[in-house]
Amino acid sequence: MRRHIRSPIIAGLGIVVLAVVVPGGVASGATADTEGAGHGHGSCYAEKAALADVPQRVSRAWVAHDLTAFGDVFTEDASFIVPGEDTYLKSRDEIRAYMSAIFTGPYKDVLPVANVLNVKCISKDVGIVVTQGGLKLPGEIDVPPERVGRQTWTIVKQGHEWRDSAYQNSRIMH
Repeated sequence: MRRHIRSPIIAGLGIVVLAVVVPGGVASGATADTEGAGHGHGSCYAEKAALADVPQRVSRAWVAHDLTAFGDVFTEDASFIVPGEDTYLKSRDEIRAYMSAIFTGPYKDVLPVANVLNVKCISKDVGIVVTQGGLKLPGEIDVPPERVGRQTWTIVKQGHEWRDSAYQNSRIMH
């Protein structure tokens, strides 16, 4: 049985930060696109699994309700845009504050579900990951179509760690 959400908050969150729950980082049938980046010097090709792991890190932090780990996935000045409630956050601290209400509110038992659709290397320190998914409420087998979206993660390497610098979530219109 599917439950349909009428709350504007969950409608906006229906596809908030959704992460890969697929072992190995890339869903079956997904692509690891490195077109234009090559496999040589200057490419992040060798680290595409680490790029695909960034959404998984978000998922693990979400499930654990770990605000520190969740925020640590993002750069200090990350942007975070989700639909529904006109949410445009401009820093790691704003993202943590926003997610604090999610983790402690009525959505604390909601699970992020998504698949990596594409991993693309822009340079040796920049990559883009595209995911598709939504939030699964307790008792739901699948995410209902009205809560499915596609997410773009612009990921940068800081030191030895990949972090999300810009997150954009767009609803898929049915």
